[in-house]
Amino acid sequence: MSVFKRGEVWWYKFYYANKLIHESVRTSSSIVAKQAERNLFCCIGVFKTVFQNQISAAVCHRIR
Repeated sequence: MSVFKRGEVWWYKFYYANKLIHESVRTSSSIVAKQAERNLFCCIGVFKTVFQNQISAAVCHRIR
């Protein structure tokens, strides 16, 4: 799990279910970037519980 800056924009990157999740947070604030990453982890956890490990990061991304 990592949050890093590329140019003026923050990104997060981590692996979940052997898939690389690597997305722009579209902000110049490190605090907002860390919060967005935390929110995505929470979202994945909710879907994992509801759908019993059948989750797509793209679906999770669309609803947050």
